[in-house]
Amino acid sequence: MNNVKTYGAPRPREPAIPALNLDRFWKCVFAGCASASFHRPPTGIGLSSPTQTAIRAARAFTSSFDIFSSEPRPDLVDSPHEAYCLAKPGEAYALYLPGGGRVELGVDCWGSAECLWFNPEKSSFTVKEVQRVSGEVRLRAP
Repeated sequence: MNNVKTYGAPRPREPAIPALNLDRFWKCVFAGCASASFHRPPTGIGLSSPTQTAIRAARAFTSSFDIFSSEPRPDLVDSPHEAYCLAKPGEAYALYLPGGGRVELGVDCWGSAECLWFNPEKSSFTVKEVQRVSGEVRLRAP
């Protein structure tokens, strides 16, 4: 799937909503899209400061998580809210929770797992917790 432009206006000819543009951008990353770019104003946010922050964050994320060897795996996620999953099963998993909340991730491993949280506004990871894993991991967004 390829996205030429990411729009963020509720209706044609209305001003773009930055949060909507950024949400759509991250959904493109987690859906395995070949590309995504931001459309120019007024229906997009162009190369604005939030756009530049998102692009830097995406580069930091893809430098730390191999999205090119992973695949979208919505079947691994059980969440009462919207959740997106990229996985290299048995090795690494990445989740995008647009509205926060909690999620259960079905994994094919047992033992312990280090759970990192990525802050896209700061382009950095923080260690949140180490969990015992027995086929699933329960997470709650900070």
